[in-house]
Amino acid sequence: MSNVTNVDPVTFFTMCERHDWYYAFSDDHRVWRAGEEASKKLQALAKTVDGGQEIHSAWSKYMFSGEPWGTVRPAKPEAPSQAPGVVGLECNQLEKDMDVFEKDGVQFPMTFDDIPVSDLQCLQSAAGWYIGRVCWNDEFGFIEPYSRESEYFGNLEAAEVALASKSFEVRDCIENNWMYSNGFPYPIDEE
Repeated sequence: MSNVTNVDPVTFFTMCERHDWYYAFSDDHRVWRAGEEASKKLQALAKTVDGGQEIHSAWSKYMFSGEPWGTVRPAKPEAPSQAPGVVGLECNQLEKDMDVFEKDGVQFPMTFDDIPVSDLQCLQSAAGWYIGRVCWNDEFGFIEPYSRESEYFGNLEAAEVALASKSFEVRDCIENNWMYSNGFPYPIDEE
């Protein structure tokens, strides 16, 4: 399932720390799918790492506890001692010098406050399909919704036609008005 082998406990701890534990709550199926795959790989890897299952369990308990869950949150897991000659994993670092950052097949041609943001695309939430943007969350290492700039559509095809023809009504809301006044391109041509 995973190409990762010979992972030391420190590296595995870092992988668990940077994992998107809340991927299942995403409105974007691509984010859910990537999170589900990463979760399965972590669970499989936990069985091969010395103390891996304990590390994985500690992070799971920490991430799914506290006030939102109605439980007492345990202390944040502590990293195991650094193994001699092993360097901790550095992952999900933005390549700041690139004109277009790409992650998980999504291009982020612009940044705003150092947050990589995609062009307009068709996205889906529980309420339906819409036209919006996603961004790369470098702190937690996953793609998340950034904006919803259209009304909802009944299906993907209607959203794709509206995006291609730029024939949708731009949602008038505080967050979109703020984006456009701070340099984001207005999604349709004003006449």
